[in-house]
Amino acid sequence: MFSTIENNLGAEMGLELLTQVLGLPDCVVKDILIRQKEVILKVESTGFPYCPKCGQRYLDAPKDRRMQRVEDLSISGRRCFLEIVKYRIECSCGYKGTEGIEWLERYERVTVRFQKWIYAFCKRMTGIDVSILFGISKHLVYRLDKEGIQKELDQQKPIRPKRIGIDEISRKKGHRYATIVSARDEEKILEVVKGRKRADLAPFFKGKGKKWCEKIEVASMDAWRAFRTVVTKYCANASICYDHFHLAQHFSKAIDKLRVQEKRRAAKKDKEVYHGTRWVLLRNPENFKSVMTISCGEWY
Repeated sequence: MFSTIENNLGAEMGLELLTQVLGLPDCVVKDILIRQKEVILKVESTGFPYCPKCGQRYLDAPKDRRMQRVEDLSISGRRCFLEIVKYRIECSCGYKGTEGIEWLERYERVTVRFQKWIYAFCKRMTGIDVSILFGISKHLVYRLDKEGIQKELDQQKPIRPKRIGIDEISRKKGHRYATIVSARDEEKILEVVKGRKRADLAPFFKGKGKKWCEKIEVASMDAWRAFRTVVTKYCANASICYDHFHLAQHFSKAIDKLRVQEKRRAAKKDKEVYHGTRWVLLRNPENFKSVMTISCGEWY
């Protein structure tokens, strides 16, 4: 009899200790199930159900309830799942749905701290690597990463830049692109748009509004026509600045095209002058190691 009482006391003390380690507000651990690759904790709420919209509490627990299993941070290398009873309430403020839980967002199957943990790893690793490391689907990883980014954007102060930059990046192999809109002076990314067409970029400027667009004084970009068209339409006060790399690229192609045309038009005895002179024409004069002149088709 005494051994049974001691075992019960030891189990209760163990659950109390586990409740403190778990650290969830207004929750106690009632039971634990340890399996080979996972740990399941049965958690019970100690407070009264409350409305997540207005905060009103219900002293009498509603009859409509269900058991839900959510994932929490792992324990000793095992995936940890929490089983908790959630009540469905109909509040006088008009809200109809499940009760509010501080550490669990509505419709989620993972805890808030698990969401933050995944988002922290996504900042340093690829989504595939994070899914393999935690044993969850890549789609869940991508969703939690996107939600984490959106939360950070919502917490940032509004940025009203005078100079913006528009550039494209390759998303996957082949012609699949994304467009990055950034604030140069603030060193902040304003938006990452899927695609690089006018229809892809226009919603960003529409959403910012007319006043925001009117404050843009300079927009730097490459020579992609879609970028220029959108900025000209929505940011009427902005001066368009092409980056020197793409300008040099276009000048290089134009000079090379002209050299080929002149070589074809030249007489047979003069074609040698244009042969092999591409880099001579494109190189900066100060970069020549020795002075060379071309005269009558011969090198001196």
